[in-house]
Amino acid sequence: MSQNTMAFQPTFLLRLVFLLSVAAALVSPMASVQVDSNTPTDDVNIILIDGAARFAVEAHNKQKGTTLVYIHVVRFEVVQTVSGINYKIVVEAADTGVKKVYAAVVHVGKELSRLTLVSFQLVVKN
Repeated sequence: MSQNTMAFQPTFLLRLVFLLSVAAALVSPMASVQVDSNTPTDDVNIILIDGAARFAVEAHNKQKGTTLVYIHVVRFEVVQTVSGINYKIVVEAADTGVKKVYAAVVHVGKELSRLTLVSFQLVVKN
């Protein structure tokens, strides 16, 4: 499976917010949430999950040449690994105007400066 990696320059505050969100997620590792532009910004964990979900959609678009449009996070799970954190995210995105649900895994390394799209797949409803 191909992986897409993008680097960004986090600030000290972003690192602190990320660490606090990981601690909060470990208390309740499975959460269902709808995140969009109207979500209150006081929930740090939701802000970071939203950012990881948007990254997943954008990275998938670049990798596959698609034009998915991010809508919101359906649910997520945060899993700590030896090499960092995996965000397992179920995200809703529009594909040429049709809403679809995708499962993505985004890895954040220990240095917190690199996001990697591990997987991105359409969720087929039965």
